[in-house]
Amino acid sequence: MPAATEQRPQVAEHKANLVPNAQETLRAIRREKSCRRHLNFMRFAWQKPGEPLMVGIHTAAICERIDQAIMNFRKGTSSFLVVMVPFRHGKSDLVSRYLPPKFLGEFPDAEVLLATYGSDLAGDLSRFARRIMDSPEYAGIFPGICVAHDSSAVDRWGIEEHTGGMAAVGLGGAMTGRG
Repeated sequence: MPAATEQRPQVAEHKANLVPNAQETLRAIRREKSCRRHLNFMRFAWQKPGEPLMVGIHTAAICERIDQAIMNFRKGTSSFLVVMVPFRHGKSDLVSRYLPPKFLGEFPDAEVLLATYGSDLAGDLSRFARRIMDSPEYAGIFPGICVAHDSSAVDRWGIEEHTGGMAAVGLGGAMTGRG
């Protein structure tokens, strides 16, 4: 049997490893939860410093319906969803900024069409979605899924080594053959 003095360094080393291992385990749990639920994805990948994600009853309900639509898509059934709430209730964040990156993380060969009333808004929303996909948080949730290096356009970009991607258009823009 080893002497007590020989065990102490091993015990100290084990205790020192507990905190980093616990932190990494918590990060892994958050990443896994982010893959399963849209609201968790938004919390983990939130990209608006100084502006907290405000979660109202309607936010949670919309996210639950988005989760259901994604499950339906996965099963090959209708995933049609219309989100109607007053302005300034988070539709752009929920659906146009954060849903395309999450959806493409799960289905990198899918095509997403983001259509808005104006081409400037379409470009801004697309740029934000790209920024999410370029973030370290996103890489931690969907490793290996990123915007194709040869996709420099803001309004149309692909997923590296996959056939999917996103096209963003405003009212009157050309959508034929996209998505």
